[in-house]
Parts: sequence; structure tokens; C-alpha cells
Amino acid sequence: MIKIGSAISTSDDPARAVDEVIAQSLGELDGFEAGLAFAFISADHGDGVDEIVKRLAARLDNMPLVGCTTQTTIGKGSEVEQGPALALWVAHLSGATVTPFSAAIEQTADGAALVGFPIIEEPVQAAFLLADPYTFPTQVLLQTLNEDYPQLPVFGGQASGAGAGQVALVLQDRILREGAVGILLSGNVEVTPLVSQGCRPIGEPYVVTSAKGNVIQQLGGKPPLGRLRDIMSKLSQSERAQAAHNLHIGVVIDERKADPEPGDFLIRPVLQADPETGAVSVGEVLNVGQTVQFQVRDAEAADADLKNMLKTHLGGAPAPDVTGALLFTCNGRGSGLFGVPDHDVSVLRDAIPDLPVAGMFCGGEIGPIGGVNFLHGFTASIALFRETH
Repeated sequence: MIKIGSAISTSDDPARAVDEVIAQSLGELDGFEAGLAFAFISADHGDGVDEIVKRLAARLDNMPLVGCTTQTTIGKGSEVEQGPALALWVAHLSGATVTPFSAAIEQTADGAALVGFPIIEEPVQAAFLLADPYTFPTQVLLQTLNEDYPQLPVFGGQASGAGAGQVALVLQDRILREGAVGILLSGNVEVTPLVSQGCRPIGEPYVVTSAKGNVIQQLGGKPPLGRLRDIMSKLSQSERAQAAHNLHIGVVIDERKADPEPGDFLIRPVLQADPETGAVSVGEVLNVGQTVQFQVRDAEAADADLKNMLKTHLGGAPAPDVTGALLFTCNGRGSGLFGVPDHDVSVLRDAIPDLPVAGMFCGGEIGPIGGVNFLHGFTASIALFRETH
């Protein structure tokens, strides 16, 4: 049995904010006892963060609680991009085991070492990680987990909205100012990923035939800049303008797929091009033999991608077994991209009405593509909690 509740308060008073989210979220559990909580606190709460965490931990009777400060707080159907906000997500997960942790980098005699991440001795269904981008090597941990636990999906993101030393990570009644916090979920629980990277492909896929590091020297035997010029010449004037400012490249994760679709690509930015050699540098190290395709990211593409992924994932039908979700979306999305507030959470709740949702805007979102965990940008990473059978 899974029961999930979510709530959000925009009160600037810490005590009132805690009272409001506790009453709303626990009230949605229909009398079932909560065994896990996530808290997302806007950085605008400032000095009130300490009081919020202390009051939340006391009211939740020290159940597993993780969270962090964020630029934008997501709760229910709202994305609060300005002003104070507190979102709380609580879950009753019958038959599941929750293991909270904190992780950090420590200097040892042998150099820097990751400490605090639990040793995984039993099957884990999902991991959640909230990290300080200034002090924690998120990508390094993800690479390690991909190698050691290739079937483990990891969700979460890097805290945003504050500078170095200003991020607050929450673990139970403690506030940490560096590292990362998170949980491992094992036992009778099912969490499925939906990661929307918000791009549309242009041109055709090409195989990398020459590359050095993150520099692509040839695509299908020709300089990539030439390939790109050919693609651009076939676009409309408006499409060329969009591509000029929002050009990315998609890397196919599963090379066994003959016809890769949008969800099969890892999206990375195109950084610069060398007009003399025709080489193009991108935000990912590539190897000869990988398949790539140029992509354009804009509001229209991001909107369509998220809606299409939800439609495909849900089969166009109601999803009564989806009981709640955590949403980690980029701080480059929101009203700044879409021109309207609450876009991502509204699309999610339109697809699954009244779904209990909470989350945050991130400075880098975590989620799996093709079964491999990555740190993304401009992405909406969604963890869907499903009723187990």
C-alpha cells in the first residue's frame, strides 16, 4: 500500500508555513502513518530555514526526512519562483525500507575520498540525491553507481538559488552546508523514471568517425560543421534562428536502436565550432562509433517533449497505480522559458489529475536515460511512485 500527500505554503512565517504543510500533506494520507518525507525550502526563507527544519523534524517525529533549499519550490500544482515557499511531500510506503544518508568529500592521506554513501548489500529499487553543487562531485558519484549498480535508477538534483556556502541540505533535524543528502529505497516499492530533455531533432543521425575528447572532428566521414550547415540550409528562417541560439546535440545511449527517438538521446550543448577545421566541441566526451544527432531546444520543443513522453509512458489512459511524484526541473525552465507559470507541474497533473507532487528547480537534474544515470541541464526529471501489486 502506497499513500502520498503533498503541500505547499507561501507564508513568510516559519511556524505558520510548517503548520500549513503538515496539516495539508498528512491529511492526504487518509490516516496512514508517514514513513518518508521530502522538504523543499525556498532560499528566500533566509534565516528562517533553521527554524523550519527544527519544527518539521519535531512534527514528523524524526521520520526519515531529506530536503534542501532551492531557487524555486514545487508543490501541489504550483512552481513558486519568487518569494518564500515551503513544500512538503510525505509517503506511507508499506513494505519498503528507507535508508537516509549524507555523503561528502574528505581529504585523506591518499587524496580526496567519498565518505558517507551507504554500502548497498540488498537490492535497492531507487536512490534519491540532493547535492550542493559547490562541494559535491555529483557526476563522479553517478558514474560510480552506474558501474557498480547498473540497474539502480537515481533521481534528484543539485540545489539552486544560493551561492557557495549558502546551500542548506536537510537530513532529519540537521542542516548541512556541504556535500549531499539522500535516501535509498528498497523492498516493496516501485519508482519509475520519466526524463524529458525538451529537444527536437534536426537533420539525420550520424556516426562519429573521428573525435578527441569532447571535440567531434568528423561525422559520417565529414566535418560536423559542414553537416550542420547542410541541415540549417533546409530549415525555415524561424527554425534557423532558433537553432542558432539553442543548438544541442543528442547522443544515442543504446546503439542497438536502429531508429532512435527523442527519449533515446542524452542531450548536451554545442559549445563552439572551428571554421577552419569544421570541428565542433560539445558538452560531453565522445568516442568513435557513437551515434549523434543535432537538436534544438526551445519552449515549444520542451512543452511537446514533456507532453509526448507522458502520453507514451501512460499509454494515453488514466494511471490509477501512480500515487505520487517527485519533480526535479531545471532553473532554466519555468516562466523564463515557457512564458507562463507552473508549466511542468501543470503538464504532469493534467496527465494524472490531482497527483500529489513536490520538488524543486535545480542547478542540474539527476535522472536515467536508457537505464544510465546522468546529470542533466534544462531537463524535467520525474520519479513516479506506483502502487505495487
